[in-house]
Amino acid sequence: MAWEFGFLDYLQTLHADGFDAFFCFVTRLGDKGMLWIVLALIMMCTKKYRRAGFTMALAMIIGLIVGNGILKPLIARVRPYDVTVGIDTLVPRETDFSFPSGHTLASTEGSLSIYAYHKKEGIIAICVALLIAFSRLYLYIHYPTDIVGGILLGALATFCSYKSVGAIYERRERKLNP
Repeated sequence: MAWEFGFLDYLQTLHADGFDAFFCFVTRLGDKGMLWIVLALIMMCTKKYRRAGFTMALAMIIGLIVGNGILKPLIARVRPYDVTVGIDTLVPRETDFSFPSGHTLASTEGSLSIYAYHKKEGIIAICVALLIAFSRLYLYIHYPTDIVGGILLGALATFCSYKSVGAIYERRERKLNP
């Protein structure tokens, strides 16, 4: 964990008012996964994006159960700002554990679900997801391995969701066109 604190401490040297305001805003985009939940709901209401919306919703349900419901309490990793003395947080402190990063998990699921079906929009979503993930490090809320864990779990949840939604659509298509 020494390298993780070293990296987080290095990021603290980059703080400036403009960066602070920007990354506080970016991290709030990921709060409770609301950006991605709203996007999934909107997408499910449009024919062009419906499949991506369903994939995103299922991936986020999987991530919520596995990441927040099982792994966070099982691993019970204390957040870095609770370990390092003298860190002033720029956003309200979280009440749950650190691993995996829920913001990163939901952002990965959301962005990869979009990318799976719509590459151009997906690239934009991935950029937003990466900014949200980085904001968690910049704000000293997560360790780098929390972010990596969120990305890996998010990618796995999205893959499972993509395959499941694809199978449902395929079965539906066979019923409609025997």
